[in-house]
Amino acid sequence: MFIKEHFPTIQLTHVINLDDMYKSLKNYDFDILLLDMYVAGEISINNIPDLKAQFPKLEIIVISGQDDVSVVLECIRYGTSYLMKGAYLETDLIRSISNTLRLIESQHQVTLMQNYIYQEDNFPWLLFKMDNTVTEAVLFKNLDKFSYALQDQEEIFLQKLMMFVIVGLGQGDQYNTGLYALPASSMKDHQMLVYSFRMSDKNATDHRLKIGYFIFCVFFPVFLRQYLPNLQIIQEFVDELFAQFDDLESITEAKVKEIRNQIITYLRNNITIS
Repeated sequence: MFIKEHFPTIQLTHVINLDDMYKSLKNYDFDILLLDMYVAGEISINNIPDLKAQFPKLEIIVISGQDDVSVVLECIRYGTSYLMKGAYLETDLIRSISNTLRLIESQHQVTLMQNYIYQEDNFPWLLFKMDNTVTEAVLFKNLDKFSYALQDQEEIFLQKLMMFVIVGLGQGDQYNTGLYALPASSMKDHQMLVYSFRMSDKNATDHRLKIGYFIFCVFFPVFLRQYLPNLQIIQEFVDELFAQFDDLESITEAKVKEIRNQIITYLRNNITIS
């Protein structure tokens, strides 16, 4: 069969009726179903809604000898491909299978990314404020499981990180607020989402600010950067999360950790793979 010639590594199964089709689909994890318009005298496309319901990951390509617009529209409505039998069927089918395999691989990558992002421990985090000393500046942190990625001792890493972020975000007598994606200082193979914001803090020490200046960092592996949504969109989501706090006293470690978890969930549900 010409399909094996073009795709030698795929496994093919042929059935002659709809009952056998369902049995095969239930017994094996198929990726693509090539569905003839008529199978053993039955109109097969009537089964597409049921197939989609039972096997949601199955990609379906309908093949028909009829040039019927209503059938084409029906296939489009069901989210399946439609090919006409004829002189160009082989070319069309090879192209359609290739496109479908690429789609399946893309979906597989999304699943891998989502499974990785779903693991909350893969994302260390840190909340600090503008202060003169590292000890007083760090409010909450969870870096314990990432000592392997730190190229310096933790305190030195924190000093470098805070200096890097504050210098990067400070301009003259003001500091910028918002969401940024920045290198993670000396944390190997990581970047960070940095969310800087101002909030009432009766113990604020920086003379340039009437209220405290805070920076929340979530660290992530460099390879994930290309899959993150637009930063402006992420910031709108994070703005809403931090809007629940009125002042420093209302921030607890548990609440900050929950915000980190909500951000991870948001990223997991909105990753983009081209």
